[in-house]
Amino acid sequence: MPRYIDLTVPFDGRFRFKIDFERSRSFEKDGRQASSYFISAHAYTHLDAPLHMIQHGKGIDAYPIDHFIGEAAILDIPKGRNEAITAEDMERAGKHAKDGDIVIIRTGWLEKTWGKDDFNDSPYLTEDAADWLIGLKARIAGYDFAIDYVEREFFTKGHARTEDFVIHLKLLSNEVLNLENLNNLSKISKPRVKLIAPPIMLKDCDGAPCRPVAIED
Repeated sequence: MPRYIDLTVPFDGRFRFKIDFERSRSFEKDGRQASSYFISAHAYTHLDAPLHMIQHGKGIDAYPIDHFIGEAAILDIPKGRNEAITAEDMERAGKHAKDGDIVIIRTGWLEKTWGKDDFNDSPYLTEDAADWLIGLKARIAGYDFAIDYVEREFFTKGHARTEDFVIHLKLLSNEVLNLENLNNLSKISKPRVKLIAPPIMLKDCDGAPCRPVAIED
């Protein structure tokens, strides 16, 4: 029997990202319930499209559904507070990765710190680590940490210069999509799994929430 592992963080509005809910219908007034919500396309577990950082880049709707379904290599790279993940780390942990894979980097950071300010001091990718993903022709790279060092500034001040998001820029300009804020990676027991991570089909949008699922046979 296949084993299904939900890799999503709760979309609860309690940490880092605001969600505006509105009940347009209620059981008391209308006999049924209907809700509206507003949330950033880059909140909680989500996918970045090139348009997020690259002017005139592809939107999330430009990719066929099978782009988000496929074999995934799990790279175990345990790292702690403010530690860099380098190409050497990727090479050592990713010997089982194949060209065109979805690549999931597991540090253990999110599961230890989600909901706490400590999450802001996460591990991060170096430029040569991003080059390793590009060289592998990874179509999607997933993370349980914040990939750009400058995100510390963004988290604390609410803004940062676009040119300082060097990892986002490098990966997205090479069409390596970012699958961010992955949860429950510790529940994956195999080095390779099937991943299903389709985003919401938002026309001409720079990213979208998604609910990725890892499948172990």
